[in-house]
Amino acid sequence: LISFLHTLACHDSFLNYVKGGGGKSGKELLFDHKNDPYQVSDLSASPDFQQTLSKFRQRLKERLASLHDGFETCSYYRDNWTDGDRQIIRSATHDWSTLPLR
Repeated sequence: LISFLHTLACHDSFLNYVKGGGGKSGKELLFDHKNDPYQVSDLSASPDFQQTLSKFRQRLKERLASLHDGFETCSYYRDNWTDGDRQIIRSATHDWSTLPLR
């Protein structure tokens, strides 16, 4: 079982794609959630799924571009998007740091 603190995912009717770790070298996982609902068998290294993996990478890349998010490492978001007290003050598209506190 692999667990990531910082992940992104895409899925379709049969497959679930997960990219974890942030940055450019994050681990990729691919699961058949119809035949493997507990996600035990990672298909990402299988030659049979390389074209599918490529499609998921492209979908994820397009989605991140639309959000202006580079999927950085966790510390990037902590250091740039929060105020130090775990309060989110900005995102890729909004900056709330200048708003008065409630």
